[in-house]
Amino acid sequence: MKVISVVNTKGGSGKSTIACNIAAIAASEGKKVILIDADGKQQSSMIFHSFRTNYNEKLENEENKLAEYTAVSIPNNTIFKSIPSFSDFDLVVIDAGAGDNAIVRSAISASAYGILVIPCQPSPYDLNGTMDTLNLLEEARAMMDIKAYLVLNMIFTNKRVNILKDVEESINELVESYDVEIIEPGLTNYLAYKNSVMNGMSVVEFDAKGKAFYITSKKSKLGKEIYNYEEENSFPLPGRSPGSNCRYRRHSGILHRY
Repeated sequence: MKVISVVNTKGGSGKSTIACNIAAIAASEGKKVILIDADGKQQSSMIFHSFRTNYNEKLENEENKLAEYTAVSIPNNTIFKSIPSFSDFDLVVIDAGAGDNAIVRSAISASAYGILVIPCQPSPYDLNGTMDTLNLLEEARAMMDIKAYLVLNMIFTNKRVNILKDVEESINELVESYDVEIIEPGLTNYLAYKNSVMNGMSVVEFDAKGKAFYITSKKSKLGKEIYNYEEENSFPLPGRSPGSNCRYRRHSGILHRY
């Protein structure tokens, strides 16, 4: 079992889109997946799952149905304690809501069973807001090992609007200061993310030839984390001394420009 917690205290970072796509894509690859919606207000992941269920119910041909996964709502701070009860699943994906609260902190702690994914738009406001999440990560790391990735989301594809170039220095400072890694190439602002939602489809299922969610391919960093569960299948040990057998590492590489 591996846990992927998708967390950012700032709203509008694309947490639900990424969490739902990870769950759907892993399920389509034959993995037994459970998606935990920890956002007690919007419940976007539960809505996405209901769209997916409704789509399958309308199909007569079983072969055309989308791969199924389990979705549950746990909008409270018991997520971390509940993780061992999901040991029958290959992958546990957590979609945490916005804000600094006990639920978000519990979701961050749960990522010690796998990895933490922090979506962030490449803008000064979003990068500044993401620092709150990174500070919570540091607090959790005082008690347990947590491997964390930063995913740049909603990147403009228009070469005339090169926002990444403007914020590159700030991104690299975050990467070095908080011991996180960048998942490249990041996610662009494709319409496929919005168009695929109504049927509860991942962007890969919606457009098999598209490159909208390349970061989950088996060759990418996140893809390797998703599909290679057997390499890290042990539960974390809260209370370990910081620095002992840490699974996260400093990544000082330069962010590629798009």
